[in-house]
This record gives sequence, C-alpha cells and structure tokens, in this order.
Amino acid sequence: MVNSYDMKRLSLISLIFSLLFILSCEDKKDTTPPEVTITSPSNDSKVNEVVTVTCMSTDNKEVTKVELWVDGVNTGLTDETEPYSFKWNTTTYKDGDHTLIVRSYDSSDNEGDSPPITVKVDNTVSVPVGVSVKSVNFLNGGFSIDWSKSTDGDFKSYTLEHSIEPGMEDYEDIFITEDVNVTNTRMENTSPLTYHYFRVTVTDTFLYQTKGSIYSTSLDPIPDSVDVKSVIYDLEKMTVEWSESNVGDFGSYKLLYSKTESGERETINTYIDKTVISYSTTTYDPTHENWYWVIVSDTLGQSKIGKGKSNSINNPPELSKLFLPLYFDNNLEIVWTKNHEWDFKSYNLYDLESNNLIFSGNNIDDTTFIVVNFPTDTKNRYKLEVQDHWDLISNPYEIIGSSHQKIIYTERIYGNRENLNEIKIMDIDGSEKHFVTDNKYNKRFVNFSPNGLYITYDLYFDPGNTDTYDIYLSKWNGSGVINLTNNQNRVVYNIRPQFGPHNEKVFFLSYSLPSDENFTNIMSVNIDGTNLISLTPSGSFEGVSFIKDDYIYFFSGDEFNQNNGLYRMDLNGGGRELIKNNDNDDLTSWGGFFPSNNSSDFYYTKYDRDKRMTTLYKYFGDGSSQLIREIDRTLRDPYTSDDYSTVYFYNDHDDLEKRGIYSLNLNTNDLRFLTQGVEISSFNNGLILSRNSVSSNWDIFLFNLETESNKNVTNSSFDNHFSKIQPK
Repeated sequence: MVNSYDMKRLSLISLIFSLLFILSCEDKKDTTPPEVTITSPSNDSKVNEVVTVTCMSTDNKEVTKVELWVDGVNTGLTDETEPYSFKWNTTTYKDGDHTLIVRSYDSSDNEGDSPPITVKVDNTVSVPVGVSVKSVNFLNGGFSIDWSKSTDGDFKSYTLEHSIEPGMEDYEDIFITEDVNVTNTRMENTSPLTYHYFRVTVTDTFLYQTKGSIYSTSLDPIPDSVDVKSVIYDLEKMTVEWSESNVGDFGSYKLLYSKTESGERETINTYIDKTVISYSTTTYDPTHENWYWVIVSDTLGQSKIGKGKSNSINNPPELSKLFLPLYFDNNLEIVWTKNHEWDFKSYNLYDLESNNLIFSGNNIDDTTFIVVNFPTDTKNRYKLEVQDHWDLISNPYEIIGSSHQKIIYTERIYGNRENLNEIKIMDIDGSEKHFVTDNKYNKRFVNFSPNGLYITYDLYFDPGNTDTYDIYLSKWNGSGVINLTNNQNRVVYNIRPQFGPHNEKVFFLSYSLPSDENFTNIMSVNIDGTNLISLTPSGSFEGVSFIKDDYIYFFSGDEFNQNNGLYRMDLNGGGRELIKNNDNDDLTSWGGFFPSNNSSDFYYTKYDRDKRMTTLYKYFGDGSSQLIREIDRTLRDPYTSDDYSTVYFYNDHDDLEKRGIYSLNLNTNDLRFLTQGVEISSFNNGLILSRNSVSSNWDIFLFNLETESNKNVTNSSFDNHFSKIQPK
C-alpha cells in the first residue's frame, strides 16, 4: 500500500519531468526568417500609373504572406499565394524616387525583408500605348477590320471609330470592347466603292486615352483577270482550263467563245463557284482555231476579262515513207514506215495506174501490202496517204514499184564528211535510182543474197576517234536493217561480207586494232544476227576466195607466213585442210582462185613478177595440175559463167588500150578482150558490171555479152563503187 509520503514523492518526480520537457521544446522553436527578393520592377526603373510588383520568397518551413512597403510605410497590399505580386497605384504618390521593399512572414511569425529597390514615379504623361489598324478587307458585303493588340498594363477598352472624312472630323464609334484580346470586328452593309477611314482609341483604367493612326481603305479594285491556261483536246472532248480567281468578293466566271481571236464572242457558260476552273465539250472541231476567254465578276458587278487562248490546230498527219517495193516470188511487197500520229485513223494505198484504192487499214502497225502475181519486167506507180481521226489527209507519198532486175551500188557523196558512201539501187537499165540508206555513215562491199531479197555491207562509224566497221543486213529496199556484229564501240574491223549459198549466213573478215590487216579471222553470223562465231584461228587470211558446194575456199597462212596456200573448210569451220601449198610463194591470192564444174577441181594462178606474166593452172582432186595458158599481166576479179566454161576477169595491162575486161574459154583457151573497164564488180546471166573513169569521177558500166554493148548505168557526177547485179 502506497503511503502519503510516497504519493508526494511521485508527484514531485512527475513535476520535474514536465518542466524538463517544456524546456526541451523551447530549445527547438523556429527562429529562421524567410528570404524575399523583388523581381519586378528593376532597380532605378521609371514607373507610372498602376505597376505590377512581383517577388520571390522562400522559407525553411512555410511562407504565409508577403507585404509591399513603400518608403517605409506598409501599403496594405498583401499576397498569400505564389506567384507573389501586387498592383501598386503610383498615382497616389508624388513624382520622384521611392523606396520599395517586400516583407515576408512565415508560420512561426518570423519576418524577413527584401533588399530595397528605388523606382522613379513619373505620372506627368500617363497615357496608354496606342494601337494601329492593320487591315480592312471587304468580304461578303462588309468590312473585316483588324488591329494590333494593346500592351498597356492598365488597359480598359478599345473603341473603333469610323468616318468617311479623311481627317475623321466627323466620326462615330462603331465598336467598343473591354477584352484586350479582341482585335477584330466587322462592319456590315458597307460599300467598298467609296473611301472609309478607321481609327482605334485605347482607354486605360484612369480613363486616359490614346488615339491610333487613321487607316484609309482603298477603293475596291476591279477584280484581277484570270487567263485561259490551256485548250487541249483528245479524240473525245475539248477541255478549257483557266486559273482560279483570287478575288475576295468573287461573283462569277463567264466563259466566252469565238472561232477567231478577233471574231464575235458568245457566252458559253457562267459559274458562281470559284473552284470551277475547267469546261469540256464533245462538240468541237480542232482543224481550226477555237478561242476561249474568261470574265471574272465580283459581288459589286465589277468585271474584267483575261487573256484568251486557242487550241493548237490539228494539221494533216505526217506522211509515212514508202520503201521501194520488193519484188520476189512473183509478188510485189509494198512496205511503209509506221505512222506515229496520236489521232491516226487509216493508211490508204492507191494504184495510180488504175486510180483504185487497193488497201485501207486502221491498224497503225499494219504497214505491209502484197500485190500478188505482179508481172515480171513491169513498173507501176503507187500512192500512200495517211488519214487522221478528223479526216485530214497527209501529203501523198508516191513510189514506183518495179519487177525489173536490180543493180545495187554505193555512191560517194562529197559533203560534210569525206568519202561518205550511201547505197543506191536502180533497175538493170539504169533507171529508177533510189537511195536505200541515208544515215550519213560510210558503206562498202555491198552484196546480194542468192535469192536476191537481202543485201549486206560493212558500215564505218567513229565511236570516239577510232575506226570501227560493223556488218549490216537489210532487205534490198533498205527496210528491216540489222546490225549483225554490233561492236559496241570496240575497235574492230568487220569487213567484206558475203552471203552463204543458202541465204542463211553471212561470212566476213574480222580483225582488231592495233593490228595488221593481214591478221584476220573468217567469221560467220546468221542473217538474224544470232550465232556470231569465228571459223578460223588467228592467222594471215587474205579472205574468202570463193564458196562452192558448201565449202569455203580461202588463201591463208600462219603468223610466220608458214604453210600458206589455198585452204578449204565447211560452212561451220570444220574439216579445215590445206589443198594447195604455196611452196614457191608465187600463188596469187588477189583473185587467182576460182571454181570449176567439178567439185574436187579448181583453177589457180601464179604470177611471175620479173616477166609480169600470169600463168593459169587447173588443179585436180588427185593433186595434179594442168597448165592452161599464160596471160600477159594479170587475171583479177574472176567470175565464171554458170556452166563454168568461161571465166571473165580484169587485166591491168601495161598497155592502157589493152587494160580492161577479158573472157577466157576454159575449154578452148580462147582469150578475148571485151571492153575497157576496171575491177569486175559482178557477173550474172551474161551481164558484167565494172567501173570506169568518166572525166574526174567513177561510173558503173553494164556490159552485155549477148549484144557486146557497154552502157554507163550511173552517169553521175559522183564516184560509184561496189556494184552488184541482183540474182534472178
């Protein structure tokens, strides 16, 4: 049991502990004042009217409020929430310097003062900053007015003033707002055809006012014109397009039309939608002018016309070129170049002898017509017209179709390029001369195919200061041109082409530069340009002497001039064999080999340089030879008759009167001088082509063995070369 003494003792102890606790709490009381800084206005700045004073205050616990003090006197302006600021009315203070501090209080009633700043109050000119009217635009029957936003600290209102007097002596207030962010309004039912004047007055809270500058409208202009941009057409419609109007008070477009630029104009259509900027019609005629204009009108009835435009007149179509008609298999093939008119309708081919339309085709790719059973040794005239969609007709292209045997040759044209040869063709009598090439490249060594339908030749071009020859093939009228070798800018000579016996292959010589012309290969290629191959290894090939019975006979030797002589191989290059060795180096490679009627036999020649004499031999398949006869000077460019009984050749005799074309009967050894001439170019069915000089140029002569007549078939002022008679 606790006695009274113990009770008193416990009470004393409890009292002591309570006093100690109170003393401990008093030792931890907050005594740190808050910190505060004025952020605006700046020290030594000038102020007037109502000024916004801002500050920043921090405390270790909590800021409860801030107060603005001016000249050591509490203004009564307080703020209890961040961001801290005051609206200080300077008009109640005298003009001059004043000291500002902000006093901050925390939750422990600690207080702290900001560093003082000094400002100069100047209310001698206390007016708001004026604003200006930026723009006045007329739209939809009224003015839209825009002005600048006020930056005044004690803004109260905008007042928009309007007058029709330049000095605004008599104006009216048409709009008032106390919203500083409202900087535009409309004035309805106004006319832009007279001048209007506007001004904005800014009023502040002290009812000070500042009037802005006077803004004058301009008279509503006549709307800008729009030009017709294009008048185009296709097979279905004509379309007119114009630029879109930029007129703010757009009223309408009016589209006008006339057949001529100066003719009477009629209204085609009217559009009230400004975005409509095109017109189409299916009723039109593009073979003449179709003029269009656009008038732009505004809502006030003002209008302006723009520049007009017409369609491009559709002219008659370009003509298609007629190639020389091809005669083969008793038919006449008439071919023309493909037309490229976008409005093509038809090709119309006429027989001018009967004046009948013999072909009309609406397929633009259909460029061939066959006249069947065309008589031999006949000529006929044909005319080609091209008709377009509007029934316009091209200028006619007329040509003569002939079934006469042809002669093809090259004609040297002196012009911008030296030694330029183009290929021409003519009838056997020298008539109907036509160029079958016109590409301005040099052509040589023209040859007919055995069927007389194709020609081949070598063509020179310069792919960068280098000499290059390619082998080309076409039909004899120049159509269907194919580059058979296609060097693609490699420095290669592909030369002296000739057809094989079956109209399937072309054989030629090829060598690359830098090299010597004597180091060549014999090549072959199909007439479609496929299977281009070399038939021989590199060697000293003089070239193909002749082709007979599916064998190629050629003079050859290796690079050391060993084992040279006459070789034979098949058309694919197989079975290559030396059949006549040139042991004494006296075999003549320049035309000294020609075939006989027996496939195993042939003729060859030897040339004695000292005696200037050629000896003709016959070689037999068993290896033996027979001397035929001696010939004074040379036997060049030999051609045998169809029965191999006679050889025709050129002899460059020392005696100019004996220099020319000879025949030698291989059975009787009868040698005859036929005519003067140089280089037999071709022989066919008793007809011999050769060259001869006439004045300063070379012409081609046709010698008829039957009549022994020699006719100049070119008779031109140009040099003519490489002539061939078309096989029948």
